[in-house]
Amino acid sequence: MSVPGVICINDLKDLLASFGLFLFLCVEVVASEMPSPEFIKGMSYELDGRATMHAITANMAKRFDEGEMNTYWSSYHRLEEFSRPRYENIARVLGIELPGRTWVSIKARVISWLPGFMMPWVIENLRNRTVEYVERLRWLSGLGPAEEREFYAYMVRQELMQIQLMDLALKKEYAAAEDLVARFIAQESVAREHSF
Repeated sequence: MSVPGVICINDLKDLLASFGLFLFLCVEVVASEMPSPEFIKGMSYELDGRATMHAITANMAKRFDEGEMNTYWSSYHRLEEFSRPRYENIARVLGIELPGRTWVSIKARVISWLPGFMMPWVIENLRNRTVEYVERLRWLSGLGPAEEREFYAYMVRQELMQIQLMDLALKKEYAAAEDLVARFIAQESVAREHSF
């Protein structure tokens, strides 16, 4: 028999059992919403790649301060500048640390100061790896939190744009990069306005 104002052992057991079940369910929900370690590792790699390309394209635009090569690298850098806030935002949302600037700067300087005769080989190699990497990004998109689906789609489109830019460089159609990047940024800006 229960006495008013006094908690009996059975009531306390029921209360603790209910509280334990509540905590278990909360932990299960949070754990299911947390990105997998594999996703975090993949996104960290992508964030490092974006930061490195941002630095490389800036260095290359300075290295070739005029002419078609400047147009090409400045246009490529505009693409990276346009993408940068989206990547920094997703890093914050997912709780992923951005890559260290010192390491990114060192990698970018080494690559951007390679001799000119090596650049076609570097670009072709990077292009081939990027084609394969697009499929990895598509796969990675399936691992991430569903509410960031629009970002994952952008991530793939942006990577496909880089392949087009590298194709232009391999064909030595450097000046065409300016229009290509401008169209991409305009399309993505419109799409972004309509997604909100």
